[in-house]
Amino acid sequence: MGEKAMAKAAEEDWHVGESVVALIESRAREIGLAAVHRRSMQFEITQFSDTASYNRVVSHCLFQDPARVLVSRSARGTQLLLLLEQAFPERLLCLERRHFDEARGQALLQETCVSGLQAPDLEEKFVASAAFAALWHFLEASNMHLQIPAVLVRFRVASHSMVIDGSTARLLELVRGASEPAKSLLGLFACRTAGGQHLLRQSLLQPSVQLPEIQARQQAVEALLRDEPLFFQLQQLLPALGDLDVLLARLSEPSLGSLGSLGSGSDGCKVAARTALRLRNVLAALPLLADALEAAPKEGLLEELRTLLGHRRFSELCKELDRVLDSEGFSQRSQRGSMAHCALMYAVKSNVSALLDVARQTWSESMAKIQSTFRVLAAKYPDLRLRLEFAEKRGWFLSHEAMGIPEAFLHTSLKKNSKGQRSQRAESTTKDLNQENFKLRQAEAEILKRTAEALGGLLHELRSEATLLHRASQAAAVLDLIAAFAGYALSASCVRRGTQLQGSR
Repeated sequence: MGEKAMAKAAEEDWHVGESVVALIESRAREIGLAAVHRRSMQFEITQFSDTASYNRVVSHCLFQDPARVLVSRSARGTQLLLLLEQAFPERLLCLERRHFDEARGQALLQETCVSGLQAPDLEEKFVASAAFAALWHFLEASNMHLQIPAVLVRFRVASHSMVIDGSTARLLELVRGASEPAKSLLGLFACRTAGGQHLLRQSLLQPSVQLPEIQARQQAVEALLRDEPLFFQLQQLLPALGDLDVLLARLSEPSLGSLGSLGSGSDGCKVAARTALRLRNVLAALPLLADALEAAPKEGLLEELRTLLGHRRFSELCKELDRVLDSEGFSQRSQRGSMAHCALMYAVKSNVSALLDVARQTWSESMAKIQSTFRVLAAKYPDLRLRLEFAEKRGWFLSHEAMGIPEAFLHTSLKKNSKGQRSQRAESTTKDLNQENFKLRQAEAEILKRTAEALGGLLHELRSEATLLHRASQAAAVLDLIAAFAGYALSASCVRRGTQLQGSR
């Protein structure tokens, strides 16, 4: 498939599933699989041998809920491809065999942050490396360019998890109810973060068979059940980390905070500012979680999580962001509409950039003139019940009654309600509003440009700590999972039955 067709396929079908999966089979029936999650842009690779039924392969793919399954064109007619076509109709995408290049895959993996696999062992995972190379090619052809050092790749040992085929998962209603989709085993637990929800789904569809890991989680759940104040405190703190994985995915984008890539476009500058502000809030929440876990037992899984979440580097990064960002002002305003837009203009503190301060002064003067114009019009036409409203594309405009519209009002159109139906109010602008909106756009473009300049160094420093931030994201997901288990146990008054394992698992 050509790159244009590949980009079109990604654009049309990316929303269908949660990930994109690439897999290839060696002549020894060893499977290499690589996947990237749509929301967090975190990668996962694995390599294993399978039987002629390919149950493990299909199980891994079903867990990923792929929008696309990338396979080699040379695999056409094989038993594996026939099974994949049955399991994922219209989702298979055949690539040329040359894109499954294990040498390039290993070179890419050596530059990324790989967890769960030692560097000397990487050469043995040549089939997984080939799948990763094909997946990376697909993303590049789909105009999804990532900064390699900021990318997280997890290696999963296939033998460490149980194989649950699709029919079993469906009959047991693990993640989707038969009669009502929301009523499933997954719906019994309430996670506070997206990472925790993803880990919960993985725990149900691919449960661990590692006894130490299972026992560590059980002990952590029991610790929370014995300390309900700690449990409820975690429930309050965890939502602040809800989008950490998404923010880390944005950090892996080379264009974030780079004026050379963004050019004069304001959307990228807005994303950079919002990402920095939200990351600051997340970094401020991590030490609070660590402090809360001080009440937990000083050994076991909760202690490991406390040590990681309380890393001193998080406080240092937060102070660096506070030196530049006016995060307090941003958090006190609405996250949507005109208030969020105005807050973005003041995302960076005063006196950080002289050119930024000048642009903001111009912007403030135009805003004052718009407010003055509105007050004059509201006093002149009281029967119209004027309101000053804002839209990203249109700027500031007037909303008013649809009857008796003055000639001075321009570009009048009937306003539509939430259902898309025309209402009894209309939208208009005036010559003065148009002039001030033009000045505002010029000032806003300069503000966003100078804001991106001020944030460039901070974002670069955050990228350099991508490995540590990814570890914190994983720790938060595990903590959220444990809290979800404890929450269900409290609500259902569950009692853990004592068991004694002798000689085997």
